[in-house]
Amino acid sequence: MEEYKGILSKDNGGRVPVPKGSEEKPYYKYYLEPMQNVSEELQNKIRQSVFEKGMGLEVTDRNRLTEIKAFPQEPGCYELSGGGALSCANVKTPHLTGEMMSWWMAWHGLDPLRYAIWNPEDHYDVEVVENKERLFDETIPIKERFWGTTHKLMESMVGDEPSEVRLSFLNPAECGYDPKMLGTDRWLFAIIAQGMNGPIPAFATEVLAVGEDGVNEIRSRFWFGYELQQDGTIKYILPESVEIPKELLHDLVIHNYKEFSHLDKILPKLYEEEKGKSFLS
Repeated sequence: MEEYKGILSKDNGGRVPVPKGSEEKPYYKYYLEPMQNVSEELQNKIRQSVFEKGMGLEVTDRNRLTEIKAFPQEPGCYELSGGGALSCANVKTPHLTGEMMSWWMAWHGLDPLRYAIWNPEDHYDVEVVENKERLFDETIPIKERFWGTTHKLMESMVGDEPSEVRLSFLNPAECGYDPKMLGTDRWLFAIIAQGMNGPIPAFATEVLAVGEDGVNEIRSRFWFGYELQQDGTIKYILPESVEIPKELLHDLVIHNYKEFSHLDKILPKLYEEEKGKSFLS
């Protein structure tokens, strides 16, 4: 696992360092945008909450993400009956659309600056290490181009020391999700990924859906200790000797609120400015 040896955002004016020449790119201005902060009240609620085993969304019930009412509703971490733990965030994103998110997921991984503007405090680096060519293939619908790619990330959760994370992005229909829901109000867009942070795997699903109040929201669910199998099932594989730190889950939930609230702020304008340009510009 690669160790980060660069400058921390806290020592760089609150922003991650970006490659030389980044200031010449038209979207550099979004790197300078102030972050959408998570309220102290919500952060405290996430950190202080204690959830009973079995009260979260079990991975076997993951299609409940398509329900009108988000489940679970309370953000935080949940112990799971099948082992491991769930992190849960329901982030209101009234300005995000499925079209924007399709473009964003194909575009942002090609440049560390693009990743940094998503969360200037925590997103240090990105590299597409598998199937990068898919992102440029115009014969593939843009909403599907990031499927099958793997991103190597260097990121922190809440302004702390960054670590390496690998995310392999997946086709929802191949992960037990109902393909009939794709493109409906219940599933405007989704990011499905198998992640690895050190020795801990996590199966992740982040769905953009119309909430019960009629406002779009990102429903983020990370099942820690779980891994997608070749037969399409998702199993808990973490040995008893490896413990999942609750602080990691709490920090991730806060991180989800930070980055998606910020993306909701910057993406509509960024998308209009950049969508017609070459991905290499």
